[in-house]
Amino acid sequence: MRNGLYGWMLAVAFLLGLSACANDSLEELSTDGAKVADGTMSFQLTQEGNVLPGHSKMRAYIAERSLDQQSAADGALYCAKENRLFLNGSEFQAKNLKMQWYKFTFLRVPDGISVLVGQERFQVKGDELFSDLRSSATDEEKNTSNFSRLLIDYTDLLLLQEKDHASSLNYDLHIYRGGVERWMKRPGKEGEAIPEEKVTLRRITGELSLNMGILPNQFEHRVSEILITAKVPIRVFVSDNQMDDEESQVLLDDVTTEERTYVYKVPEKYSDPKATEPCRMKMVLLPCALEGKITVKFTDSSTPEVYTIKADADIPTVQIKPNVRTSLLFNGMFKGEFEVRYAGFDGSVVDVAPDQWNGGWPVEKMVVR
Repeated sequence: MRNGLYGWMLAVAFLLGLSACANDSLEELSTDGAKVADGTMSFQLTQEGNVLPGHSKMRAYIAERSLDQQSAADGALYCAKENRLFLNGSEFQAKNLKMQWYKFTFLRVPDGISVLVGQERFQVKGDELFSDLRSSATDEEKNTSNFSRLLIDYTDLLLLQEKDHASSLNYDLHIYRGGVERWMKRPGKEGEAIPEEKVTLRRITGELSLNMGILPNQFEHRVSEILITAKVPIRVFVSDNQMDDEESQVLLDDVTTEERTYVYKVPEKYSDPKATEPCRMKMVLLPCALEGKITVKFTDSSTPEVYTIKADADIPTVQIKPNVRTSLLFNGMFKGEFEVRYAGFDGSVVDVAPDQWNGGWPVEKMVVR
């Protein structure tokens, strides 16, 4: 009887000990019973493309599985406010990590851009691009810890390009993202190297490059303005839904698509009857199936010419892809069509096999009417 009771008491004590260890997940016990410091992981951050010093801001997110259904509505990923950190350089150490799974996400956004447009000073502040810090954000967005609901608002950068068409040439207006998913292992012995991860940030935005050619050769009348009017997304989720080795996704807040108009006042050197340079313009956009029109206005009273953006009769859009430059080349007054070209920022051709190259570019006819 005593032996049975003694065994039962040992079993209860063992279970209570396991429970205490589970509740004390922030610390681990070493072999001699002393407390071991929480885990630390080091990150080396690099990125594709060049960023002008002083015109970008980096933010790190440390997300974990939520055990509290009130913290994340879907019970998926939880990212507390104290785990959203602005970084000063390309090195970062995540400290006080539990022995569990984490998702580490890094984002670089444009920052500190100040442009004088007429009498108005227009500024882009990196902090204000994040939905939880934006002054116009709802209380739910400001207070959420649900990682899957955190957003970047691209409105200010669209407005900047609408006000000053040269901004896309003078500044890097792209958003860069990179990340890893890792288990934090038990801390090593004192003096052992801290686990290190290398993370490459890549553009999640794309470019629209419009080449209208040499304007006097394209139009009968002298061109004064070229307008691009299109429906574009204005917000993108911080999360990428990356699974294992699958390609990272760009997740858009589709309910915030707006129609925007980009007005390009044509400089004299392009509109002059003796012009010899092609007229080009560029916009940085979030990925989307671009739907809209291009309107060409003239200095005289001639009726503006309008061209609908479409890949063909059945596809009334042109794709803006992450980390891809989409080029629209206007073919002239008689052909009445564009050519659509997709290429990477490193000059490589996108979505085409080597034996299918057409002059080094994949070309898709886009009829405009």
